[in-house]
Amino acid sequence: MGERAPECQVLVVLGWVQRGPEVLLVQRHDPALAGAHGKWELPGGKLAFGEPPAAAVAREVLEETGYAVTVRALLPYTYSTVWEYPDRRQHVVILVFDCLAGPRQHAPADPRIAAVAWQRPEEIDFAAALPGVKDFVDWWRARAAAGG
Repeated sequence: MGERAPECQVLVVLGWVQRGPEVLLVQRHDPALAGAHGKWELPGGKLAFGEPPAAAVAREVLEETGYAVTVRALLPYTYSTVWEYPDRRQHVVILVFDCLAGPRQHAPADPRIAAVAWQRPEEIDFAAALPGVKDFVDWWRARAAAGG
């Protein structure tokens, strides 16, 4: 019987970055994780030890996209998934922050980002995105339809 891969948990913060009717997406470059490589997702990343979540999302969005953002609020939404890496199993818990885009300060500084794009939520190709993107957009649409 094989040895079981180590398990860990991480908290990830994502930005729902808006500019008019469009939202900001990033295309992931992560060949070690076949299920995510080449897929579109909301910009964000792991919370550093001791880092306030709102500061983490602003930092991550800037690193991944080059855009400075104003973090407006933590949205009442969470997503949880497990990723299978070659050396570990990782339980990811995701928080999403409502952000307003500011000026672009530089090109993406994160080598795991292949592309950055603005899209209207109704035009996102969910077949080319991580599953959590569709889940979040469906939640966002339902909330907007309910007047939230």
